Amino acid sequence: MINDVAEQALLAVLTPIWPDGIPLYVSDEPENKEEVAPSSVLHVSEAVELASPGSGLFKVDCSIISKFHPREDGRDARAEVATLLERWLHSSPASDLSAIDNFHCHGVIPNTSGNLTVDPESKTIIYSTSFQLWCMPRNDS
Repeated sequence: MINDVAEQALLAVLTPIWPDGIPLYVSDEPENKEEVAPSSVLHVSEAVELASPGSGLFKVDCSIISKFHPREDGRDARAEVATLLERWLHSSPASDLSAIDNFHCHGVIPNTSGNLTVDPESKTIIYSTSFQLWCMPRNDS
């Protein structure tokens, strides 16, 4: 349940600021080979309840993986996604996420500052970053 709420909160915050022309998808798999470049996949997984069972505070692992064609998409698209994510992760994402109905975020902890790799199989450039949400569902009704 918390994974779905966290996923919806992340989409609600990221979609309005996401670069045009680069779709943002959601996947249950950490890396979705089916998505074509350019694209980005949000993956929300492994919610662990913190403090004590029944406390309602969860640590949720998240990642965003973006794929780009080396020639067609160019450096500008890669730089735009990387810059957007790094700025967002190091600004005030917890307050942005807490403004979403039925969700409260205590903190966002970046695990990495982003990683740029090449997938030899698909010949795409991949930018990935991961972070943790410390959050809880909220009943706003």
